Amino acid sequence: MEIYIGVLLTISVFLVSLTNFNNGYEKKDKQSQKVITLVLSFAFAFLLFMQTFRAISVGGDLEESYYGLYRFIGKNNITTIIKSYPHYEIGYILLNKIVYIISGGNIHALLFVIAAFFLFSLFKYIRRDSSNRIFSLFIFFSLGMFNTSMNNLRSTLAISFILLSLSCYFRKKYFETLVLFIAAFFFHRTILVFALFFSISLIKKHKIRLILYIVLFVVLLFGYSLFQMFINRFFPTYNGYFEVNSDGGYNLLFVLLLFFCLLVLFCKKEIFKNDISNKMVQMLICAICFQLISIRIPFFARVTFYFMYSLVLLIPEVVANIKYKGAQPLVIFAFCFSLFAFYIFVLKGDGSHTVPFVFDFK
Repeated sequence: MEIYIGVLLTISVFLVSLTNFNNGYEKKDKQSQKVITLVLSFAFAFLLFMQTFRAISVGGDLEESYYGLYRFIGKNNITTIIKSYPHYEIGYILLNKIVYIISGGNIHALLFVIAAFFLFSLFKYIRRDSSNRIFSLFIFFSLGMFNTSMNNLRSTLAISFILLSLSCYFRKKYFETLVLFIAAFFFHRTILVFALFFSISLIKKHKIRLILYIVLFVVLLFGYSLFQMFINRFFPTYNGYFEVNSDGGYNLLFVLLLFFCLLVLFCKKEIFKNDISNKMVQMLICAICFQLISIRIPFFARVTFYFMYSLVLLIPEVVANIKYKGAQPLVIFAFCFSLFAFYIFVLKGDGSHTVPFVFDFK
């Protein structure tokens, strides 16, 4: 646990020193920009090092499923692999096969490839569209996204493509968005839910969008049986996620709802006029809806994870657009303290099985 806390503390120090507390944005002078670039470069390298040289015990799915799958894929032909693991996406199978052949079966080679692509996508997403890049990095880490990325390898690859597609989508590059979205589907089928967001968010009239989001939420919540039949037919590998769970998910739901209330009650209306921020708000609404449903249907907890990446860009923009003049320092420190406490809670719960962190250089 100590290494995670140390990383977050380091990010916090740079966040405080490189933020302009008059407006909530990062400092724009040349010296500060150079330091920010250096910090992000070092963070990329260190997080890549952590993800690459971790033991297979760091990340429950890695030890229980992905490591054995990697070895099986490396030692068998594609036909045998598909027959033995028919529900695994072909993109993930081919990636494992290629890396196994090139590396001679070294699991750290696979971890390096996945981590490098994920971090490249994440840092590009932050670099291009965040108003406070160090703050975005802090949010990514403190919400437990880094830990989750070490557990769900297929989801991590899928969200990597989605982060790249969002950057294209914000710039109305719809062909590139579609290509990257299709690529994501070949690594995890649950990413299909993003098609709903992409489709609805293209509608210009916000009242119609709101109605469609409400309809989607109601259909998913009350059409449980029909949806389960659909999953059983087309995605049977996810049947285990449909065991009813009434105990978990409330803590994350509370965090998402609390942030949404802050956004609505204390933010300037101009934030909703900004195209990127507007789409991030829609993603936040999706995250809240899916997290609420996931309390009953755990399948959607994985989906919530995808939409939570909106917060990486949205929180810094919200802080910078607080209605009350001079409130930015207080709000930033409140966020840092609250999210730091939340992260400690996440580590203690260890839902992604990444504690304790252990290096393995073999």
